[in-house]
Amino acid sequence: MGIAMLSLSHKCPRCGSDNVSRSKRQGMIEKVISVVRLLPYRCNNYSCGSRFFIIFPRK
Repeated sequence: MGIAMLSLSHKCPRCGSDNVSRSKRQGMIEKVISVVRLLPYRCNNYSCGSRFFIIFPRK
């Protein structure tokens, strides 16, 4: 998977695009970390396509 990237906003940390969408959780580790509101996203920019995580604070 490579280096995990983290973003605090709905923008790709690699290219800065705001064209991002939720990604499916891959594997048991990602299912476990989603409990702490760390959710996988993917950049929809055709030249980037990176996968990263966005953390959502509890309300």
